[in-house]
Amino acid sequence: MAARIIAVGNQKGGSGKTTVTMSLAGAIAGKGHKVLVVDADPQGTASQWAGSASEDKPFPASVISLAT
Repeated sequence: MAARIIAVGNQKGGSGKTTVTMSLAGAIAGKGHKVLVVDADPQGTASQWAGSASEDKPFPASVISLAT
C-alpha cells in the first residue's frame, strides 16, 4: 500500500487540531498501520501527550517534534 499523508491544520488556536490528530493517529495505528505524527506546533503538545503515555501502554504511533 502506498503511503498516505493526512494534514490537520487551522490558523485558530484551540480549534482541536492536536486532539483530532492524536485520535486519528491512535485509531489508524490501532488497525496495524505504521503512523508518524509530525508535531510542528511550537508548544509541542502532541509530543508531550505521546510522551506521557505509560510504559506498559505506549502511544501506538511515532511522534516527532519540529519545535526548537
